[in-house]
Amino acid sequence: GSNSTYQPRVATVKNADGTIKDVYSIEDAIKNAKSGDSIRLYDNVMVKGEALLDLKEADSEVTLDLNGNNLTVKQPETCPIVFNVKNGKLNLINRSNEKATVISNGEILHVDTRKSSGNAEVVIEGDIDLVSDDVCVYVAGSNTKLIANGVRIENTSTAYAALQGNGNANSAGTDIELNDCYIKSAANTAIYHPQNGKLVLNNCTVDSARDAI
Repeated sequence: GSNSTYQPRVATVKNADGTIKDVYSIEDAIKNAKSGDSIRLYDNVMVKGEALLDLKEADSEVTLDLNGNNLTVKQPETCPIVFNVKNGKLNLINRSNEKATVISNGEILHVDTRKSSGNAEVVIEGDIDLVSDDVCVYVAGSNTKLIANGVRIENTSTAYAALQGNGNANSAGTDIELNDCYIKSAANTAIYHPQNGKLVLNNCTVDSARDAI
């Protein structure tokens, strides 16, 4: 008999050329993602102390399909960001009929062009809950765009909003559109949007322990 241990795949990666490969570490798949990659999760995954994605190449585009699974990221006290988008485009989607969740004690999504002078865009689509003990989603800087469709954005932080902006002059120029979303802060403002920019809410529920916006 063999002593080898069977290790099931946790995801697949479809490259820009159409090739599909099985992957056994979601951390490696996301960290090493190249433009055109489409990553599809096949199991619930827990990651400890990792900043998964640092997207900073111009015109790059990466897709992560949660596929009805849960991604839990447990960060150390100095919380790195789960998905950091400085340039390029991230599609965070759920093509499954089952709910998908991203849970972290740190910041989940950071869309910020202030240091890169790039164009950063994030599209979140599908039955997805983003739940954080910190900032859940942060958007700042010119040429930043966030579109969320049918998503729940929630945090429990007493210090930060669930959807957080920044009032500094160089944070202006954001473009945020939320459609059929639920935005909740259990202990703070739900949406903090002090910067010069566009905020569109279509058929959204904003639930807050303090100010809604």
